[in-house]
Amino acid sequence: MSQLPNIISGLRLLFIPIFILTFLDGSYLLALIIFVLMSISDAFDGMLARKLNAQSQFGAYLDAIADKLMILSAFLAMHLASLPYLDDTISVLFYSCLYRDLMLLVGAIITFKYSPHYRFKPLYISKINTVFQMILIIS
Repeated sequence: MSQLPNIISGLRLLFIPIFILTFLDGSYLLALIIFVLMSISDAFDGMLARKLNAQSQFGAYLDAIADKLMILSAFLAMHLASLPYLDDTISVLFYSCLYRDLMLLVGAIITFKYSPHYRFKPLYISKINTVFQMILIIS
C-alpha cells in the first residue's frame, strides 16, 4: 500500500504517450480527458503519500519528473499540431518556466548523487507553477 502513490506517478508517465498519440490523431476531447485525469492524479498521489505516510525521495523525484514530462509533452503536442491559439508569447513563457524547472531538477539530482542524505523538498511556488501550467494547457 505504501507504494501506491509511486504507482500512480508511474501510471501518469505511461499515459503520456497515449495522450500525445490521441492528441496528434485529432481526438482532442479524449486527449483533454486523459490530460485532466493525469493532472488530477498529480494532486491525488501527493495527498495519498501524505495520508499513508509513504513519502519518499524516490517518490518526490518520480512525481516531479512525471509532472515536467506531462507538461512538456502537452506543449510539444500542441506545437506539433500547429494549433493557432498557441501564441508565441505563451510558448516563450512556458519554455522559460520549463527550463527553470528542469535546471532545478538536474541540480536536485546532482545534489542527491553527491549528498544522498540531502532531502529533496519541492518549493511551494514550484507546485503553484505546475498547477498554473496544467490549467493553461487545459484551457
